[in-house]
Amino acid sequence: MILRNSTLWQLWQVIQYPLDERNPLALRGAQTGFQINQAFGCILILGTFFLIVPVLILFSTVAGAITAAASAFAISREHNSDAFDLLAVTSEGTFGATWMLGMGAMHRRQIVARLQLWGSWALRIGFITAVFGLLDITLIAAGNFSVWDHLLLGLAFALFLVGFTIDHVQALTLGLLVGMLAPTVTPDRASAQVGAVAVYLLVRMMTLLIPLGIGFGVIPFALSWIPSMALQQLCTLLLTFALFVACNEGITRLIWSQTKQRLLTDPETLTRWGFPP
Repeated sequence: MILRNSTLWQLWQVIQYPLDERNPLALRGAQTGFQINQAFGCILILGTFFLIVPVLILFSTVAGAITAAASAFAISREHNSDAFDLLAVTSEGTFGATWMLGMGAMHRRQIVARLQLWGSWALRIGFITAVFGLLDITLIAAGNFSVWDHLLLGLAFALFLVGFTIDHVQALTLGLLVGMLAPTVTPDRASAQVGAVAVYLLVRMMTLLIPLGIGFGVIPFALSWIPSMALQQLCTLLLTFALFVACNEGITRLIWSQTKQRLLTDPETLTRWGFPP
């Protein structure tokens, strides 16, 4: 219930479905001749190398980076051609024009639809299950692995699957929001494209590293007063997961707030488009 009421989840309900293909703004964004220039390619490759281990688990991060670049490119192209001012005075408004162009670019290659396929989910979840299974077998072979350790590993597996789903949702949501923001900072297509990917990867890295750093570095030390080691491990696991969820929601709210502010969005417009205030 808490997750369904979050800003991240509400944004995702709008983002994950393709737009009406008859909408001219969506078509304009979808027809953008998106190209990966050398600077963007280097950032994407380096970011993927350091952030995605293994690639099978975090396909969503790559898709989010492509979404950020494609949407930023589509929107900045309209700014450069001076066509955006005309699009902004239509009934869609500044926010609506930006949103439709970004969504059109996002769904052009059906990135979201393909990642949502059962086969894609089965492949990634199967890989995660295999990793946890091998870890369980390795710990058993090493000895000194109690029933409690099995239960704790099972709980970690369940929380990881939930966290993986949240991470998938945030990756694509942030990709679109950052892509919408970039052209408001710089109208140049190349700068907007590279800047969107760089900011996106930085934000994604913070989303992952902050909870992990605090969860494995600060929380165990703060809970050292608990006499039971088993209880310490359980509390550390649950608090780390809660911090991960809170960090995802907090960063999403921050980016969403900046998006609304930069695009001069009013509450009536948000309600009309079905967005959280």
